[in-house]
Amino acid sequence: MRRARAACVLLTIVPAAVADGSGSSQFKPLYDARRWAELYQALPSHNGPAFYRGVVAAVFGDDRRAEAILQSVIRSAPNSEEAYESYEWLAHLYFRTGQYRRFVADMEARWAAFPNKTELKNEQAAIAGFRGLPDQIAGKPRHATLPHEPGKVFIPIAINKAPATYFFDTGAWVNCMSESEAKRLGLTIHETDGTLGTGTGVRVGFRTAVAPEMTVGNTHFTNVSFAVFRDDQEPWSMLPAERRGLIGIPTILGLRTLRWSREGTVEIGMKPAPADPGNCQYCDARDVCRVAARESEVLVEGA
Repeated sequence: MRRARAACVLLTIVPAAVADGSGSSQFKPLYDARRWAELYQALPSHNGPAFYRGVVAAVFGDDRRAEAILQSVIRSAPNSEEAYESYEWLAHLYFRTGQYRRFVADMEARWAAFPNKTELKNEQAAIAGFRGLPDQIAGKPRHATLPHEPGKVFIPIAINKAPATYFFDTGAWVNCMSESEAKRLGLTIHETDGTLGTGTGVRVGFRTAVAPEMTVGNTHFTNVSFAVFRDDQEPWSMLPAERRGLIGIPTILGLRTLRWSREGTVEIGMKPAPADPGNCQYCDARDVCRVAARESEVLVEGA
């Protein structure tokens, strides 16, 4: 199955950049080329440069370890280029898990530490839409088998106990819904100055809404943020009521695993297979490594 993509889902806020690691010439070319599996294999298990160990942990979904190591890099050399890059990787980690309060705080700390960087103003404009949003909290993933219509990627969920049927999108870096859907669910819509990049490269404005509770199968979430778009924009204009929403990476990772079958079921909350960084085929500069799209299923494994 090919991954479905909404019109407003690509994260362009924190693109990967090139680090200037000191005393680590054997690792820097692999980092610059985004050859993550090779970087993982080249690093000694515990004695390699902290920055690269933190990056590898972030790429391969070991969020807690990545956060601890990258924060230690910042503390040990707060004005270094590796510290600057560590802020960026932390921002990516927080963004992909829907921890928007921590995401904004991390970016503000980077701007304070590096006030003369030329990209500062563009970054401040890019994250404007996420200010004031809470950190999403994912409950313990629990196994469930959900129905879906044959050949489609819509699954049943509940927001504040109200039923909805949203499509899941492993290419979506934010959860999204239409304006009418937010109103149907009784969510407060907040104005923002932010924009998001679309699949066509165009940036569009959006508003935000926060769902206090959301349930997918047997897995519960709180403080789930959505980007809100006008109903006359695609794909919402082509969808009926109660289907004008999508769940993206921040929610999907909280489910731990997601397996889609063309026969009409979606399994979530299963125990993930052990990570195999040395044999990764799905690494991407901005994606979580263990997001795999296959012909007959989508398997998403979080940390």
